[in-house]
Amino acid sequence: MMFHIVENDEQQRSLWPDFRKQALPNGWRYSGVAGLRDECLRQIAADARGIPVSVPVAPAAFTVAGSRRRSIAVPFSRPQAKVRLFVFPHAGSGASSYHFLARACKDDAFEVNLIQYPGREMRIREQPCADMDGMVQLLDEDLRSLFVERPFAFLGHSMGSLVAFELARRLAATDGPKLRHLFLSGRQAPQGPAHNLPVDSLSDEAFLDAVGKRYNALPVELISNPEILALVLPSLRADFKLMSMYHYREAMALNAGLTLMNGVDDPWVAPDSVEAWQIQSKEPIRTHWFPGGHFYLPETVTKVRQVLLDTLAMSR
Repeated sequence: MMFHIVENDEQQRSLWPDFRKQALPNGWRYSGVAGLRDECLRQIAADARGIPVSVPVAPAAFTVAGSRRRSIAVPFSRPQAKVRLFVFPHAGSGASSYHFLARACKDDAFEVNLIQYPGREMRIREQPCADMDGMVQLLDEDLRSLFVERPFAFLGHSMGSLVAFELARRLAATDGPKLRHLFLSGRQAPQGPAHNLPVDSLSDEAFLDAVGKRYNALPVELISNPEILALVLPSLRADFKLMSMYHYREAMALNAGLTLMNGVDDPWVAPDSVEAWQIQSKEPIRTHWFPGGHFYLPETVTKVRQVLLDTLAMSR
């Protein structure tokens, strides 16, 4: 597996896998040096004069430059956009997994901000968060100032839907900035029965096997490369533990509108479980079904983009 040495304007250097080459986060550039992981680490260590080669220098630098840059990536900055759309990734993934959506919407009336959870990609040195309350508090503290600046909406997929929903409820409970709209994808209503994996009782091998069978979506580059797997597995396990430990608590329905988006062949989201979201909003929910399974979004991004455009235009 090939890696690239990447750098930013603050003279920080990190590694980026070649199979993610088209999704390098905003603010980073390729140094022109590429090679095997250990070769790149040795080069970074030599340039840094004394950083031990055994230290996983690979993407870590967003932890230094302030809270805003820790928790979001903005591939296509649009200061003139009237609305920010914050995108919450699914379990085990990071901001780069939704670069395709930011690219598709780069000329639209809203700016796509990709949430970067701790413990992955540019936050790989941070401890992954396996607790929903802790995750929501962290995101609120990091991003509330952005919520104040201009109108905003949330879009979450799978675990990301649950995180986005709980952050929306936290903002409402603390009389925070008003969310314009909540787009929820690939997730049944939170008050219903969950279908979670018993994370703590599974070995790494059994856990990966269960996740692979459940979603049929683990990249070959991940499961076939021990070095990448060692970087990704802690955050993947933490995310599934976050979901397994999640306990729904009743609260006031949200004033924001809800739009539910799902794949028609998703085995984990039935029509009745989608309709059950209605009790979470004071406004009538909207539902959209797209071709595909649980990870339908990349293949239907043009149709999803149109739903985002139409809905945000109506929710002023």
